[in-house]
Amino acid sequence: MKKIGLLCLALVLALGAMGVGYSLWSDSLYVDGSIETGSLCWEWTGTYTNDPGPPNSVIDWTCRPGFEGPPLYFWPTGKDVGYTDAVVIDSHTIELTMVNVYPCYFVAVSVYARNCGTIPLHFERVIIRSDYGEHIIDWIQADRYPAMELDLDGDGAPDIEFSWGNHIGDQLHPGDDSGEISFWIHVMQPAPQGAVLTFQIILEAVQYNESIHPIPAP
Repeated sequence: MKKIGLLCLALVLALGAMGVGYSLWSDSLYVDGSIETGSLCWEWTGTYTNDPGPPNSVIDWTCRPGFEGPPLYFWPTGKDVGYTDAVVIDSHTIELTMVNVYPCYFVAVSVYARNCGTIPLHFERVIIRSDYGEHIIDWIQADRYPAMELDLDGDGAPDIEFSWGNHIGDQLHPGDDSGEISFWIHVMQPAPQGAVLTFQIILEAVQYNESIHPIPAP
């Protein structure tokens, strides 16, 4: 009986110890802190055309169909008739206005962007938008994108040829400027006389690890 009593006492003490251990492991631990997530932000910072409007008008330019070359891809015409203005209207949109232009008129446009956020981004695609449609330019592996024909007045005939430089898929780090982003425009024969041709360039970007484009090697 004495041995049984000692065994019961030992069992009670063991269960008590386990209870203490369980109570220690079941205590709650509270951590007070904050996590700051990154921000995705990009914006156009400037524009340039080689044939601006007044008061900075210059001689018009011309080119071959399809921007064919070399030795020259475009050259001056010797006359000053039309012009093209490019204006930033919001952080992601530039508006092009082509005034008094005519068949074979050519203009080169340069635009500039900046990563104003805190995480790297990729320029994912470009949207060309007019009152009569929307065209998307996505990444391809080429120095310059093939010419595409666009109808800007809704009459079913192409008014311009458009060629985008290969800047889609580029990675831009926080605080960095993109450098020059360029595209070419060639007015085609069906363009209406005396009309003002207007359209917008919209730049889309995503954070670098969500891009469908290849990530540049380090």
